[in-house]
Amino acid sequence: MPRNASHQQPIRCRPIPSTLAFFGRGAAERVLICLVEGGPLGLREIARATGMSPGNVFEVTQRLSKSRLVTTVRDAHNGYDKIGLNGRLYVYDSLRRLLLAMGRTRSQSTTELRGAQRQAARVPKEKLRLEEIYRGSVRLPILLLIAAAGPLDLTTTASLLGIQFVSAWYAVNAWERKSIIQSKRDGCHRVLELNRDLPVARELRRFLLDVVHHEPRYRRLGSLVRASRLVRG
Repeated sequence: MPRNASHQQPIRCRPIPSTLAFFGRGAAERVLICLVEGGPLGLREIARATGMSPGNVFEVTQRLSKSRLVTTVRDAHNGYDKIGLNGRLYVYDSLRRLLLAMGRTRSQSTTELRGAQRQAARVPKEKLRLEEIYRGSVRLPILLLIAAAGPLDLTTTASLLGIQFVSAWYAVNAWERKSIIQSKRDGCHRVLELNRDLPVARELRRFLLDVVHHEPRYRRLGSLVRASRLVRG
């Protein structure tokens, strides 16, 4: 290698997956995209739209309900309960944009949300509980910190969050397998950042920043971001 060559060597990038797999496995994202494009819907309607069985749809919506991504609404016409994207979330707008962008990357036709759900989005009162999806995992705090702080090396990331280096290493590898995080070598450091090549990279970053700013349990990451800038400075 020439002497004046950069020390930063990108790690071989993985192929961009057809689904983002941010909200768990692909089934959860299929349900969320279906709801943001045409919801609220009944379980059987979701099953027909996604090709899943009603039993699988029920299990997925139960998990999503615990994280408050979806909620049950009463149909004004027939009185039946239906599942819809939770329009009362503080992060609803950025969540909706992310899911619509994900739907476009799956080559699905987008439809306008129903009036009742758009109206609910104007009265945000509920907090998201993404930790229900990543229970017992350090993956979510790592991703939120990287989204808020920009490029950050792995050692500093683990130190700021107060977690073991090995735990952070495994978590970053998991995100990198999903092509959500990408890393490069800078000397002996592994520098992490959100994958800019994702078709929904802008919408994902906006959603993650919304989570940091609006969710009290993650608001402390703001001070960690300032600390990371002092470290890099």
